[in-house]
Amino acid sequence: MSKNLSLKPTKIFQNLVSINTLIVVLLLLPNLLLGCSSSEPSQTEALPQARTASYTNTSTQSQVTSIPDWKKFTGRDVELWLPKSYQGIAPNGEDIGVVLDNLRSLGSEFAPIADNIEENPNLFAFWAFDSNVPESGSLTNINIAAEQVISAVTLDMYLDSLTKQLPSQFKVQERKKLSLDHYQAARVITEFNLNNVTGKQAAYIIKDGNNIWVVTFSTSLEEFEERLATFEQSITTFNAL
Repeated sequence: MSKNLSLKPTKIFQNLVSINTLIVVLLLLPNLLLGCSSSEPSQTEALPQARTASYTNTSTQSQVTSIPDWKKFTGRDVELWLPKSYQGIAPNGEDIGVVLDNLRSLGSEFAPIADNIEENPNLFAFWAFDSNVPESGSLTNINIAAEQVISAVTLDMYLDSLTKQLPSQFKVQERKKLSLDHYQAARVITEFNLNNVTGKQAAYIIKDGNNIWVVTFSTSLEEFEERLATFEQSITTFNAL
C-alpha cells in the first residue's frame, strides 16, 4: 500500500532521484558480511511464488498467511517472511538490544557490526541476519531501506542512477525487471571484492507510488547460489504497509 514515508530526501539527486542512502546501505552490507572473518535490462521475468504460501491479492496488498518453518518479520512500514533461523530488528524496536547481543555473541568480530547498527538505527527500515553461520564465518543478512522520489522518476531511471553510482568494488552481474505482485520491481545482482574478500548481493528494487524500496540480501560468493532460492521466496512475501 503506497504511503508517504517519514524520510528526508538526500541532496545528491534532488532533481531526479536520491540514492545516497542506498549507496550507504550497499557499502555497509559488505562490511556486515566481512565483519565475519554492467548488464543491460532484460525482459520482465516472474519470480516463483512460495509454493507453501497462501496469498490474498488485491490491487494494493498481498498477504502471506503461513510458510512452514518461516516467520513473518515487521519493520518500519514494511513486512516480509524469512526462515526462522533469521533474527531481525526494526528501528527502535523493543527487541533490538536482544538481537544485537545475540549478534555479538557470535564472536568479537561481530561487535563493530552490532555497534554500527545500534548507533544508526534509522539507516534501515529492517535488518536481519541468519543465525546459522557457516564455518567460513560469513554472515548472511538482509536489509530494507526506503526513499521518496518525485512522481516523474520511473523504475528504469532509478536503476540507471543506481548502477552508475555504484562504487568500483561492485560489479553488476545482472539487471532484470521482475513481476512482483502489483509492484513495479527489478533485481540487481552484484558481486563485490573488499579487502580481498568476495561476496555477492541480490538487491530487489521496488517502486510503490513515490516510494522506492530496496531489499538487499547479502552473502558470501560461495553461498550465493545455494541461498538464492530462499532470497527469491522471501521477496515474494514483501508487503509495504
